[in-house]
Amino acid sequence: DTTNGGGVAAGANMTFGGLVTDGAGGFDLTLDGGTGGAIAFNNAGALTFEDLTITNAASVNITGSATLNDLITTANPYTVTMTGAANTVTADVDFLNTGLVTLGDGGGDTFSFIGGLAFTNGAASSLNSAISTTGTTANFGTGGVTLAGDSSVDTTNGGGVAAGANMTFGGTIEGTTARIEDLVLTAGTGGDITMAGIVGAVTPLGAITVTNANDFTTGGNLTALSLTQTAGTGITTFGGDVRVSNGMNVTNGAVTANGDLLSQGGGITILADTGLLTLAVGTTVGSNNGNVSLTGTTGISLGADIGTQGTAGTVAMVGDVTLTANVDVDTTGVDAGVDGSVTITGNVDGAFAYTMDVEQDITITGNVGNTVALAAFDAASSGDFAVTGTMDTTGDMTVDAEGDATFGGNLTSGGDISIETGSVGTIAFEANVSSVNAVGDITLSNSAVSGTSVPTIATITSENGTGITFTAGDDFFMTAGEKMTTAGDLTIRTGTVAGNTGRAVLGDLVSLGDIRVTASDIDIISRNAGRVLTRNGSFVTDQGVDIIANGQFFFSVTPTMINGSRAVQFASPNADSDALGTLNGTWVVRRMPSSITVNDLIRGTTVLDLRAEGADSLDSSQIAELAGALTPMSSMQPIVRFIPVDDEESTEEGEPVQEASTGNGSTSG
Repeated sequence: DTTNGGGVAAGANMTFGGLVTDGAGGFDLTLDGGTGGAIAFNNAGALTFEDLTITNAASVNITGSATLNDLITTANPYTVTMTGAANTVTADVDFLNTGLVTLGDGGGDTFSFIGGLAFTNGAASSLNSAISTTGTTANFGTGGVTLAGDSSVDTTNGGGVAAGANMTFGGTIEGTTARIEDLVLTAGTGGDITMAGIVGAVTPLGAITVTNANDFTTGGNLTALSLTQTAGTGITTFGGDVRVSNGMNVTNGAVTANGDLLSQGGGITILADTGLLTLAVGTTVGSNNGNVSLTGTTGISLGADIGTQGTAGTVAMVGDVTLTANVDVDTTGVDAGVDGSVTITGNVDGAFAYTMDVEQDITITGNVGNTVALAAFDAASSGDFAVTGTMDTTGDMTVDAEGDATFGGNLTSGGDISIETGSVGTIAFEANVSSVNAVGDITLSNSAVSGTSVPTIATITSENGTGITFTAGDDFFMTAGEKMTTAGDLTIRTGTVAGNTGRAVLGDLVSLGDIRVTASDIDIISRNAGRVLTRNGSFVTDQGVDIIANGQFFFSVTPTMINGSRAVQFASPNADSDALGTLNGTWVVRRMPSSITVNDLIRGTTVLDLRAEGADSLDSSQIAELAGALTPMSSMQPIVRFIPVDDEESTEEGEPVQEASTGNGSTSG
């Protein structure tokens, strides 16, 4: 006691230059240095006491490689500094003081607490060392931690996995130099790690690594060079934003992010390997120069927008997705030539709008609107679009792909259905697709096909051998020059919602079964002559629109030709092909020499568009004569229809398609 009998004389220092030990052990040592007094253990090799209690000191310095049975400090605001290559404390340590506790000054300093470690009365700490406990807790209190160098905390008993070895940081955690000081935390099986305060708000940490924890929880924002969690067994909960400069990789049983997950210079991988991945409403998952991978073994609860940009930027979601808000996935910010594809392996559900603006391909392996129909679905892709299952929305369903658009299940929409492909794209309805139903319009279009640009093959295909039915509450549109080939019956029904017009606008049609069109107004868009690819790889001249059925034609009204003067030619191998009598006498219906088979429609993986042939076939001179007898373009009444486009698209991309209909009704063939 250097306090003059309880006084608080300033500068009453106390120094121990060598070993301090009680020999056999079991005795306590109490030191009282007085206000302003410094207590120092220099070159401490062994400090062996039952309890080492220090009161009324300005500072306590323990240097060397100390072995302590215990260390207890009182509530006075002094500082404690412990440095040395190998420090061992053989009992619980409780820093009760409110000053700064410094553990290590680098150079490989280690602290092994043979028991627990606690900071009770708000003492702040500075770490530049490796700290371990023997499977017991490490509680750094609420005073805040500053990393003065790379540091680690390990509660696994030297690599063991003792249960309940929790680790808690109740205050802030800061670095000293931005994104330099690394922090490694290892909690042991069953042990939780909690960062209750803000991490790296003033000085971001370096790499944060969390290993072998049960629950990992952050209460506020976390900013660091990177974040890695492996071997988690419980729940990871991010209470605030996580911002990293060099990527994050998080694995636990379940993961919940209540804030943004943002990576400035690397990818984001979040794996809930036994449970649910939850991304809260109103948040963002964003990566610059990195890919995003999100996995929820029991599902993904998605309320977050997702975006990528820069030199990498794919998005992969594995698990059934349930929307909890309107969600946008945008990868259009990736650099030119960079893959920004989006893949979803699982179903997508939720009564919300789902929007995707994607550089390269969109692939959904599952159903969209599996049990709960989406409010709306809008997907734009510079590559292909493919969904293997059904699609169901209560509002509009829009797919705009520069490549192919492929559908593996039926489509049902409470609004409009609009599908558009690019210059070499095909709208493909696979074998399981038997119906496409919209309360509003159905529009099938190709951005590069027109009456003057005629493809040699089918641009719309259906593989269902029984047939496909398009049911539009209002109108059905194909755009000029498009060609639809189906492996079964083709049925188009319009105006099924009372009060709607029920118009059908058609191009080339080929069906292995019947062709049924029910509409109050059926318009066929004329096109220029062109070439048709045949099954043997050769090309033959095609004079105009061909509507070919292996069965019969069921047209509710006589069709009218619009947009030009080229003839429309119907053909069927059946003698009585005009089942409702709305074609004969107005249009040429040819008798084909033989039935059509699937082999006639396929060349490799390419679906063909057939040319009408057979009895009553017209040669080129007859076509020219017929063309001269038709209503000239100058006399046609134009009909203007705007193809809907996104607000962001250019005016050039959204130019209207001009349609014209004959002023006097029908044409003669």
